[in-house]
Amino acid sequence: MKSSLLMLFGLAIGVNAFSQIEITTNHLPDEGDVLIQQNVVQNTQVDVAITGAATVWDFDDYFTPLGAPTVTNCISISTTPFTFQLFFNNPFDQEHDSDYATGIDQLDLAGQFTVEDAYFYYQNRTDRFANTGMAASLNSIPLGAQSTPVDVIYELPLQFENESSSYSEINFEVPTMFYYRLQQTRTNIVDGYGTLIINGNTFDVLRVRSEIEATDSVYVDQFGFGFNLPRPLTVEYKWLSQDFIVPVLQINTQNGIATTTQTADIYTSVEELSNALDLNVYPNPAVESIQINGSFSGNASVMIRGSFRKRSFHKKN
Repeated sequence: MKSSLLMLFGLAIGVNAFSQIEITTNHLPDEGDVLIQQNVVQNTQVDVAITGAATVWDFDDYFTPLGAPTVTNCISISTTPFTFQLFFNNPFDQEHDSDYATGIDQLDLAGQFTVEDAYFYYQNRTDRFANTGMAASLNSIPLGAQSTPVDVIYELPLQFENESSSYSEINFEVPTMFYYRLQQTRTNIVDGYGTLIINGNTFDVLRVRSEIEATDSVYVDQFGFGFNLPRPLTVEYKWLSQDFIVPVLQINTQNGIATTTQTADIYTSVEELSNALDLNVYPNPAVESIQINGSFSGNASVMIRGSFRKRSFHKKN
């Protein structure tokens, strides 16, 4: 009997150590969130083929930060130009009614045209997380382009062994000038779960593998010709946790070669803060919270930069 109890206890510990998490709408970006990601260099090449149930990915000393983190604001649809809102802020068009947007200064289309004041629009629902389209200005002409169908980045909730596929198409057209189309197929599989060890931190994660096949098509009226340009096959490997609203680790490859490696903001240090003031700040590095002990005099203020975790609130269907 004692041996049986010990065996059951051991099995319970094993199950606990590799508990499967679930990624839902509350663990992904939404309006008001701030996305902080860090480009890193691989000191040791990651074998992305290693995955499966109850996997330990020990990448503790694999990466070195490259430059400053990138910060992306998830802004309200209502703050984007009104013309664009007609495409993405319409409750009567549930397929494209979006929850937030991200903006960029310039966007290059197939190496032929540069557009400005560009926004990408996203939808975060209980059943899916999707890119609903984009909008931009070309020579002061506002252009809105809905993805039809939308690019479903994830079907939710995400669980181990889930598989999904989506086809999307986006079209830009300026009459008498040019026509641009992006066709894309995204295939996802949640091919692993377990523990990711990185920069001294440990995370319970799901591993998602995404294959993206895409083709750009351009037709220029002035020259009376166009062309199709297939993109190299892109494969994204993403380790998702409930601690960050961006992947803890993401490795993008083309033709089997890593092109981009990013982490969540796990390298932010509070050392400068504690050195500059008579403070004791711990733990360092921090994942969920920090403690600050010390004294302030006069009108003192402290700004702390780090990753913003997802807030929990009701979602629309």
